[in-house]
Amino acid sequence: MKKLAPFVALAILAVACAAGAGSSGPIVLGAVYPTAGGQGPGGIDEYRGVQLAAEYINARGGVLGRQVQLRLQPADSSDQAARAVNAFKGTDVPLIFGSYGSTISKPTSEASVALGKVFWETGAVGLLDPNVRRSDLVFRFPPSGGSLGTAAVKFSNDLLLPKLHHAPANTKFGVVYVNDDYGQAVAAGMIDEIKALHLPLAGTFPYQLLTVKYPDLVRRIKAAGVQDLLVVAYLDDGVALRKEMVKQKVPLVASIGTSSSYCMPGFGKMLDEAAVGLYASDKPDGDVLNPDRLSPDAAAALIWARMTFKQRYHEPMTAAALTGFSGAYALLTYVLPKAPSLNPAAISAAARAADVPMGSLPNGSGLQFAPHGSVNAGDNVRAASVIWEWVKEYTHAVVWPPQFATSQIKVLPIL
Repeated sequence: MKKLAPFVALAILAVACAAGAGSSGPIVLGAVYPTAGGQGPGGIDEYRGVQLAAEYINARGGVLGRQVQLRLQPADSSDQAARAVNAFKGTDVPLIFGSYGSTISKPTSEASVALGKVFWETGAVGLLDPNVRRSDLVFRFPPSGGSLGTAAVKFSNDLLLPKLHHAPANTKFGVVYVNDDYGQAVAAGMIDEIKALHLPLAGTFPYQLLTVKYPDLVRRIKAAGVQDLLVVAYLDDGVALRKEMVKQKVPLVASIGTSSSYCMPGFGKMLDEAAVGLYASDKPDGDVLNPDRLSPDAAAALIWARMTFKQRYHEPMTAAALTGFSGAYALLTYVLPKAPSLNPAAISAAARAADVPMGSLPNGSGLQFAPHGSVNAGDNVRAASVIWEWVKEYTHAVVWPPQFATSQIKVLPIL
């Protein structure tokens, strides 16, 4: 598991830089991320990305001449989120970054709204409370869970199944998902798109993470005759489910997972050849994105970020780190400088007015939020996502969309 110490040191550095920021003082922003437990590694990477964005902007003069200072309050599970947010009660912190995990993001957003502070989601994709949607204080930079699910079905229908010589209209789809905020959000996008395209839905298979019995779950999937399996899982359950699918020799034509399992390097390491031929709908990684497809400013930021990340942490920039970097970069570059003040209402108005084209941010995204009153209010409708394919043992590549692809679709058979 990654250690917290390296980015604690960076936080101290940020404070030191902010202390000499001039008469107007630093801009102090909060952050709530998991730093331990099952979501700790991803939360640490995402917060590292946020820190790198603050460092990058500070080195270039800050926001309108003011340095950015971050204050982290760890929340390693959903029941710690409100406590972490309430640590900012009575402070002049107008905005809180978060939260990597969907189960942490939901209570963090609710607690932030209750304090009257802006919540700026950099990574999580799960469902939010309807009251939060109506608040005008919650903004989600990454693609929503629903959009990731929709992309998985569209890719399967438009490209993958035809290349496998299977007519989508004659292919039985199944959706298996962890039954929580994250799983429900992505699965809803999948199911809605299957229905919109009038594709055969053989069944939906929700499961409880702590009580699931994989042999029974897989027997149900097999009995339903599922041919194209869409999976919404975390790493350990995604791997366990896949191993049981192979053990029971379920005759799948194709299978696409999502952001918290099928796309992760650990998924390939734990499954070896059993991962080959599987796909994932997710956010792009920092080490594969082609800077030539970005605006000059975004390309320069991406090159600096992944070089710095590799030097500092001795590994390629992950998807979590890139979305943290890009989400914070978007706020510090295109929103805060245009806010007439740093109170939450002014920041919210500046965010809602943002109109940044695709490719203008380091992860290939643009910035435009769905308007107040819409079902996806506060979601970034110009968020970038990709489809990955496991092309051989331990190796996955981006195969869609074309502007981000690093490999052509291999269309490999799955076990």
